[in-house]
Amino acid sequence: MRVRSWVAGLFVFGATTCLLTAPASASGPVYTIPLINKHSDKCAAVPGGSRVIQTQLIQFTCEPSATDQYWDATFQGRDAYGNPEYTFENDKTGMCMEAAGGHGGPVWQNNCAGFSEAQLWSWDQGNRLHNLSTGECLAVPASQLGNGVKLIHYTCSGNADQVWGPKP
Repeated sequence: MRVRSWVAGLFVFGATTCLLTAPASASGPVYTIPLINKHSDKCAAVPGGSRVIQTQLIQFTCEPSATDQYWDATFQGRDAYGNPEYTFENDKTGMCMEAAGGHGGPVWQNNCAGFSEAQLWSWDQGNRLHNLSTGECLAVPASQLGNGVKLIHYTCSGNADQVWGPKP
């Protein structure tokens, strides 16, 4: 079990207000945040807080007490365009968000692998999360609004179903 001291700030993204927290001291910047989709106003989550490897992530109504919707965003550096790069470790499962397969493939959780390109995401100025391995963005397929929709990586566009916040 991880124990941390936290400093906090309040952020508003779309219609959702959330608390952004960060450890008071850490070897590198780590922020604990929900990933909220701009189009659906739902959070990226691990269904049922499952600890099974390769469980595909879903969108679900944001709930402040749902630890399966909170992610430790660990700053890893900057991409060629100067955008910050992060790994995202789920607060409940301790596993990392990972892009799998080819074009339009699933985004699931897997054991954190240090500096794996499949687990490294850059956050651009349009608030899209680009995966370093696939070059594609975290997306809600076909701009669906319902709970339980499985998240994918897809060709980056200006669609709101690829916009995520709050940005650390």
